[in-house]
Amino acid sequence: MQVEEILSNVLEKHHFNPSKRKIVDSNKSWTFACPICGDSHDNPNKKRGHLYKKNFFYVCYNCGVKIPFSNFLELVEIEVDPETLYNINQQISVYKQNASKSDEEMKFFSLDKRISLKTVMDFLNRNP
Repeated sequence: MQVEEILSNVLEKHHFNPSKRKIVDSNKSWTFACPICGDSHDNPNKKRGHLYKKNFFYVCYNCGVKIPFSNFLELVEIEVDPETLYNINQQISVYKQNASKSDEEMKFFSLDKRISLKTVMDFLNRNP
């Protein structure tokens, strides 16, 4: 699965402890140690970063970061090619169909929140 591969790359880049590189996959989210704040410095097994499947919104319950997945990728400095972003959008569409229409988070499904034209153009300019 592409999302898990991307998350694995993020965790390998930001965490040296193997315990912090583990991803827990549940029905609602992928849970892992936050690469932004480092999560717990006392307990390497703490995993308070969540990427929610219903809206691909990242939330850390340690540092309080709440951002769309595309912004998360920019923040942790991970480049993803446009084709992969397109495939992730397809995944989001599947999760969206399964999510409750009454969820407040549904507002985050607009395409411009996930893939910006600037991101695609920057990637293409750096990778001819």
